[in-house]
Amino acid sequence: MNNRSMGSWLAGLVISILIYYFFSAYLGLPFPRYRMEISLANPWLNFVAMILGPIAAGLAAFFGQILAGLGTNTIWWTWIIADGIYGLLLGLLVKRLAFDRFRLTFKRYMIFNFWQIIANILVWLVLAPLGDIWVYGSYSQLVFSQGAITMLVNIFGNATIGIIMVLLYQKISKLELV
Repeated sequence: MNNRSMGSWLAGLVISILIYYFFSAYLGLPFPRYRMEISLANPWLNFVAMILGPIAAGLAAFFGQILAGLGTNTIWWTWIIADGIYGLLLGLLVKRLAFDRFRLTFKRYMIFNFWQIIANILVWLVLAPLGDIWVYGSYSQLVFSQGAITMLVNIFGNATIGIIMVLLYQKISKLELV
């Protein structure tokens, strides 16, 4: 990667982090019963991964979540790390399906959804809740409920809003898609 493309990648990463932060901090819906907010920031990672790659998607989720936590004085490192891992997994999936080179077909859409559901289950029903229990001594019923809600919102958000972002990019960029 030359200096110019590295500079463009870093600029894109910073913008991606700020947009992720904006989605997390200002467009979240409070869910007081579970002491959390529902955010549609993660579908943004589909777009980030398609344009900048999986590392950028993971970093955008990680640092965007840190910024959102700083704004509310609620930094939960286990969920921040889980967000970064989720961004990386989603980024690897988007990169593998090469949405920037191949037209989105029904088959590719179904493959994407199958694997994004697996990634969501792994991160939000296993990694994040167990991390909270282990690191913070949180109540298992609460953190598994939070994980389940986050998982469902991410699955729905990626299957709809995330895919709409992919389709819009494919249409606007006028790529010669196969």
